[in-house]
Amino acid sequence: MTRFAFAGRSSTEDFQDPEASKNWQLLRAKALIEPVGGQIVAEYFDSGHSRAL
Repeated sequence: MTRFAFAGRSSTEDFQDPEASKNWQLLRAKALIEPVGGQIVAEYFDSGHSRAL
């Protein structure tokens, strides 16, 4: 088993729903690593600034 840390990010809450964004990103990451025996063992997620600012 290969262990991974998930690091995700969303724009400001005005532009993206952070919870929905995290869920989508986490699902995509798991779909990539789980078929080859990978496992996410730590999660980091932040909501920050929009590129529009």
